[in-house]
Amino acid sequence: GEMTPMGDPVKMAAALKCLTKLLSERDVRERWLEHIVEKLQLKGDDCLMPYLMIKKFQELYKLCELHADCTENSQDNSTVLDISPPDFSGSTNRYAHEVVISIVNFLKIFAEDEMEICEEVSKKMNDRGRDTILFNLLAIPSLEVQKTVLEFLEKSVEDLDEQEFKYLVESMLDPTQLEQKSALLSSL
Repeated sequence: GEMTPMGDPVKMAAALKCLTKLLSERDVRERWLEHIVEKLQLKGDDCLMPYLMIKKFQELYKLCELHADCTENSQDNSTVLDISPPDFSGSTNRYAHEVVISIVNFLKIFAEDEMEICEEVSKKMNDRGRDTILFNLLAIPSLEVQKTVLEFLEKSVEDLDEQEFKYLVESMLDPTQLEQKSALLSSL
C-alpha cells in the first residue's frame, strides 16, 4: 500500500500547502471543504494526523532522506533505506520538517473555523489526542516546526486538559531547550 496519502512526502507537503492557501478563502472553504474532508477521511480513519505520530513519521522520514540523498547527487540510495530513522528530537531532515509544518497548518483550518464540519473534524482530532500529538512535535529541532506547533496550540489552548497544560509548561521550562525556546517565543 501507499505510505502516504499522496505517495511522496515532498509532493504531499506541496499539495497541503496549496490546499491550505486555497481554503483560506471562505467561499472556497464552503464549497470544497466537505469534499476534501471526505477525500482525506478526516472524519473517519484520518490519513493525516498519523504522520505526526512517531511510527508513521519515521516511515515518512525515510522517504525524506531519499530526497535529501538525491539532491546531494548521491548515486547510492540503498544506504538510506537501511538506516533506522531518528525519533523527533533527532529529526534534522528539512523535507520532513516541511511535511510536518504543512500538515499542522492544514489541520489548523479545522481548529479555527466555526463551520459545522470543521468543528466535527476538530472534535474527532481532539478525541484522538491531537494536542498531545502536537506537543511531541516540539521536540523536533526546527524553530519553524516549533513555531507552527505553538501557533496551533495557542488557538486550542482552551481545549487543553490539565495534564497537557502541565506538560507544555514543563517542556517549555526544560533547561536543555530553553535557549531555543526563548528565541522562539520572542519571534512569535
